[in-house]
Amino acid sequence: MKDAYKSKKSTKFVYIRVGGVYIIKKIMEKKICKICGLEKNIELFALGRKSKIDNKQLYKCLCKKCDNRKQWEKKKVSEKYRSKISLKNKIKYQENIVEMRLRNKIYRLKSLYNLTQEQFEQMKVNQNHKCYICKKVKKLVIDHCHKSGKIRALLCNHCNTSLGGFQEDRSILMNAIRYLDEYKKDC
Repeated sequence: MKDAYKSKKSTKFVYIRVGGVYIIKKIMEKKICKICGLEKNIELFALGRKSKIDNKQLYKCLCKKCDNRKQWEKKKVSEKYRSKISLKNKIKYQENIVEMRLRNKIYRLKSLYNLTQEQFEQMKVNQNHKCYICKKVKKLVIDHCHKSGKIRALLCNHCNTSLGGFQEDRSILMNAIRYLDEYKKDC
């Protein structure tokens, strides 16, 4: 066999004789990177999309090194932009924190319990700003029936979660009272 080129679509091969044996070697296609301007082997370019005409695999116009550098710079710019936006939002939040908390509270009262801020404040006054169960002055939350959704009273967070822990069941609460009475002597 002679040194000859065998074409197979876009890939080219050459037969080289080495010590009586013919070796098939792929001839590297070359491509020029649009950023660095260097002519490089096609293997140094990342795979891109497929051609719409003949479904042939195309390569990107940037070599892998330049493409990686470009992606890295793009990422750094977006991180800088995100941190700038995040800082703006943080400053805006710090400036308006009291107003935002009040607005969120009003929204929750209306959406969850259909109460206005004035009605909630009136309930606090009616209870002398004290928890309905423990009678301590603490931050009050709304206690409601989970079945009907009806508002019962204002409780401190501890009493409210305790009721939830007893599943709002009178028999469980009575058992808890008996339990405390039984072991009260030992404490």
